[in-house]
Amino acid sequence: MRALVGGWDDYFLVPLARGTGFANDLSGFFTQVRPKSRVTLLQRGSAGAFGGQQLLDIAGAGESTLAKQGGAYEYGSFDMVKTRFSGGTGDVFVQVATAGHPGISEIAQTNKVTFLQPSKAVLDGMTQRYGWGTNVLPKGTFPGQDQDITLPSTTTALFASTAMSDDHAYLVVKTICEKTDRLRSAHKALSQFDCANGVWKDEVNGLPLHPGAVRYYKERGWMK
Repeated sequence: MRALVGGWDDYFLVPLARGTGFANDLSGFFTQVRPKSRVTLLQRGSAGAFGGQQLLDIAGAGESTLAKQGGAYEYGSFDMVKTRFSGGTGDVFVQVATAGHPGISEIAQTNKVTFLQPSKAVLDGMTQRYGWGTNVLPKGTFPGQDQDITLPSTTTALFASTAMSDDHAYLVVKTICEKTDRLRSAHKALSQFDCANGVWKDEVNGLPLHPGAVRYYKERGWMK
């Protein structure tokens, strides 16, 4: 496999808690606000549940730790999460999401919620142990989010088989980078996408670049 274009959109691992009026520190929520929290996650094995388990474990609220405090994890659908929050039987939800994610937007719009901030130590742990990046979710991205939050993050990359010809790979990358306005108008999550922002870099691709992609990026002066 070879990479063509990385950095398509930003995905954030978003932790939110039911209620307001308390500090938004993620670890502190489980020690000072609601030690017996009921955590709701999507189905086991989903990206959101997997990321949520990683984040909460590093934050000191892993499933076994929380159970010892009298709390619990519950896995299910978005409908289950929404029902738990609206009924007051769910305390925390963690999910991988792009800006404006409809499920999180709905929960935040129909309930009073607080977007929780992981500490620097937790963020560093997510990077060192699991390879997550770090990015800022700007305030106002979701209803009720009144401040910037720094969260674990990842992105999307487009890749191709090594069997793809150099000319074909070149054309794909050229089309994407020179018709970006069409992508932005079609997908809200791509509203900030711009090839000039480093879509060729190793950290947003995770694979070596296809030679055809390298040719285009060099033509544009983005690579030497």
